[in-house]
Amino acid sequence: VSIVTGSVALDDEVEKAMVAVQKAYDLDDAGLKAIKNEIFDMSSALGRMPEDVASIYTVGGKAGIARDQIQGFTQDIVKFSGAWDTAVSETADNANVIQTIFKMDRSGLQATAGAINAIADGMSGPVSEGGLLKFLREGAEAGKRLGLSAKEVTAFGGAMTSLGISTDQASTAFVSGLAAKLEAATSLPKKAQGAFEDMGTSAKVVQDDVRKRGFDAILD
Repeated sequence: VSIVTGSVALDDEVEKAMVAVQKAYDLDDAGLKAIKNEIFDMSSALGRMPEDVASIYTVGGKAGIARDQIQGFTQDIVKFSGAWDTAVSETADNANVIQTIFKMDRSGLQATAGAINAIADGMSGPVSEGGLLKFLREGAEAGKRLGLSAKEVTAFGGAMTSLGISTDQASTAFVSGLAAKLEAATSLPKKAQGAFEDMGTSAKVVQDDVRKRGFDAILD
């Protein structure tokens, strides 16, 4: 049986998208009707297909974004996706992971998007907003453990990709290379720890300092 709005039967893609939203928010029939109307209203207001809007709602519902916050999240994702030429569902998923790891509210996510724009615009070479968003999503957990902010992790991504390193290679190098080594500096081989001593410090000092001061400690 097709879901209907008014007298217009929805096509299969939209119907599937609405079913996904219903499952994500565990809605009864009345709740589905209300959210369906909301999605169609937002679709018209934002100029995006209903299934695109619904896909953002599904990501939000699965992530535990409250019903009274999902409209704002959707508006932001549509804005980011349009500006960065990225798929709405992928943008929503990446943004949600980042928001969760760094414990951001909506204003924090908007500020991070602004930082992504600024870093992409300020870097030479093949640096894109979409690539930085992906890098940040991949590097967020490691960066958070090191005491880095979302902006600082993004800056790493911008610096690395500006050199022509692909986003996937850059994120792997950050997570498995730099972050992993600094996070466990005291576990490095003696020769590597000796390099810190040659610089007048120690592996433990570097490890502790990075966790306390974040990006500033690495720059020092």
